[in-house]
Amino acid sequence: MNKLKAAFCMVLALLLACAGLYFFIFAPDYSSDWLLSWGERAESRGDKGRAAYFYEQSLALNPYGSQARLRLTALLRSQYKNTRAEELLREGISLQPSNTSFYTELSGLLVEQGRLAEAVESLDGAGSGLSGLRIGALRPAVQASPHAGAYSRPIEFAIETEPGVTYYYTLDGSLPDAESAVYSSPIPLAGGAEYHIRVIALSAGRMPSRLCEYVYDLTACQPSAAAGAVSQPRLHVCPYCGRSFTS
Repeated sequence: MNKLKAAFCMVLALLLACAGLYFFIFAPDYSSDWLLSWGERAESRGDKGRAAYFYEQSLALNPYGSQARLRLTALLRSQYKNTRAEELLREGISLQPSNTSFYTELSGLLVEQGRLAEAVESLDGAGSGLSGLRIGALRPAVQASPHAGAYSRPIEFAIETEPGVTYYYTLDGSLPDAESAVYSSPIPLAGGAEYHIRVIALSAGRMPSRLCEYVYDLTACQPSAAAGAVSQPRLHVCPYCGRSFTS
């Protein structure tokens, strides 16, 4: 009787081992989903280390598992492991370029680090397809006046602002970042110079706009005229009749 039980247990163990091998080798999607669910349970219990392990193993079986990738990325960001989180998001974009979540998460991560221009570049990488259109609808727009070009008089550069949006700008053509000047009122542009203005708007949801550029050539506008100098009338006296007049 004992031998029969032992044989039964061995057969059962063999069947379970074969089933495990089948799922892990021939049905990795099911296995990765199981590991994902184990990671979620571990995370709900506050065991971040174990949760990260399960998420990593789930991705190892199925690199296209977007849920495991996003879960792991959020977990790493909460632990300030931003380098690994950035690697995962960039890898996700390369594998699934139509997944908008990877673009927006990467942009948010870069913005948190003050890498504003890189965040813009990451969103621009979505292209003009469906994912690009979806992301474009989330990004703030920049409306500025006057139109770029050459002017023979002083002008003021003005941005049509929106509530909750921050506008970072530079006047020398450099890329704006989190340390750049913040627009608050129209900027007077004096004559005798050329201005290469670049602007990036950042929404309350930390989504950056596209990089906007405006070039103004005011070299034909003399600084004295820009300063508001007014020429005084000249007095002349006629040598024949002695009358005076101005010109």
